[in-house]
Amino acid sequence: MKCGISKRLFLQTEVLKVFLIYVFLVILFSCDKKDVDRLNNQLSMSESKVSILQNSSAGNLISKIDSTSNSLDLVYENGFIAHIPKNYLTSVAPNLPQWQTLFSFTDGTFINAFCIGSLNLNDSIKVNPFGTAPLCALASFRMPVQGKFNIIVHGKPNGGVNISHHFSNYGYEQQLPILGLYDNYANQVEIQFLSSNGVIRATQMVTLQTDAVPNKPTLTIKKNSLSPIDASIYSLSASGPWGFDQKGEIRWYYTGDFFWSYGKLKNGNLIVSSAINTKIGQMSPILNEISMLGEVVRTYNVPNFQTHDIVEMPNGNLMIGTNSSPSWGNGAPELDAIAEIDRSSGNIIKTWDFNTILDPTRLALPDSGVPNDWVHINSVFYNSNDNSIIVSCRSQSAVVKIDYSTSQIKWILANHNFWNTQLSQYLLTPVDSKGNAIAVDTIDFWPYGQHNATQLQNGNVMLYDDGDYRGYYDNQNAPLKSYTRGVEYKLDEKNMTIQLYWSFDNSKTIFTQYTGSITQFDATNTRMIGYMDGATNAIGESPKILEVDSQNNTVFEVNVNLGKFYYRALKMDLYGGLH
Repeated sequence: MKCGISKRLFLQTEVLKVFLIYVFLVILFSCDKKDVDRLNNQLSMSESKVSILQNSSAGNLISKIDSTSNSLDLVYENGFIAHIPKNYLTSVAPNLPQWQTLFSFTDGTFINAFCIGSLNLNDSIKVNPFGTAPLCALASFRMPVQGKFNIIVHGKPNGGVNISHHFSNYGYEQQLPILGLYDNYANQVEIQFLSSNGVIRATQMVTLQTDAVPNKPTLTIKKNSLSPIDASIYSLSASGPWGFDQKGEIRWYYTGDFFWSYGKLKNGNLIVSSAINTKIGQMSPILNEISMLGEVVRTYNVPNFQTHDIVEMPNGNLMIGTNSSPSWGNGAPELDAIAEIDRSSGNIIKTWDFNTILDPTRLALPDSGVPNDWVHINSVFYNSNDNSIIVSCRSQSAVVKIDYSTSQIKWILANHNFWNTQLSQYLLTPVDSKGNAIAVDTIDFWPYGQHNATQLQNGNVMLYDDGDYRGYYDNQNAPLKSYTRGVEYKLDEKNMTIQLYWSFDNSKTIFTQYTGSITQFDATNTRMIGYMDGATNAIGESPKILEVDSQNNTVFEVNVNLGKFYYRALKMDLYGGLH
């Protein structure tokens, strides 16, 4: 459309120029002075029209009109000023809703020029557009001129958190998700319309009323020294279909049937599943990909059920925990495999069966209580740097790295006891900060019953160490050391050594037998630890989310539904991945 308008204006002005030159030359040699003066006046009027036509476009609007004693000065967004003598005009009629101004001339002609107009988008906005995300809205409309938008959901008075996003789409058609509304509240949402270089052309403040959401969590903010502009949303995976801001206000809610979430995809969507079985870790054979507006955009089927974890690979495919057999629960091993789902076709294109990678006969502790749950894979992580997979094997108290292509073991991070000869060669050797080998049978070096193992950009491995049966592989008669910590190990993969590099144990005051997570945020140099198990065997205040800085100082602490049970803590930008 823009190309068509520009071409038409160019042809109009060029033809007009040629005609005016021809007329001027003819009259110059055939008319008297009075006629020449009249022609000059006509030429000046035509030049004014040309000036308006040449500079007016859907990408270069008249930003204001200044009136002097003799002329109207049209100021354009690109800085050009067109001076139009007042005696050439009979009227100037702005049509702000259509972003145009009609200039009528004394010779009976007129020109419509693009100008800064007004926004009136109330009827274009629908709260909860798909019926499953009551704290979201969608604005769908077409603008008379091209541009892009900012959306700001203003925080409540007295310190509420603004949630905003700058959309990159520059065009006429707009589909703008509005995320981060408060529940049961008349939300004040600011909509800004911008030029291509980001200058605000017009602003509208709209009020979006939301309903109260049910089953809100009980939140207790115990510490908050986050930046007031930190608009991140905290959420708890598994039966916690809500997200809250640093003030403890619910800002996102999902009412669909599925919600066991694993964080955001690169496109801004979520992958969610549903726990439909009472057996530990068994989820639905169906995964839904949903937008933040609650729209189901894709469904994936997992033949042997999805269990515990889902990660997005660089190629967009999904790597998931699963079962090696479709007959799990009937004596077959379970929670013992990984699968890769082709994102385009939805087909399983590769699997890794840990019954053939590790030793199913090794002593399994902590024991989940489920027969044949000898490995209990509870997290997977794909490392694109060396095309490898890092797997947390809870029932082996081990973290294992394998080659993506060959399934060959690269290393095993675990207590050295009870491994067979074939696997012992892959065990990492504990060293101190100087690289000297150390004995660790009397110190809390190894993880027990761990979750959420990842490899950081520096090559270190970070995980949530539940501490269940801590020390048992060294001395089964010693009292158990029941506390939970976040821990980071420094690895030398060439020399097969490992150093205890960092840990945070919160003074050993919390023990979660099951679940939990740890996440590093490079932008703020902080780490978030999610103590998610608040059930009977837990010790201390949990579920709890703690965010600590590089010196292990707590910068954020919140208790969520004390005594309940969740899987992971998530922190995300609601608009993350959206453009």
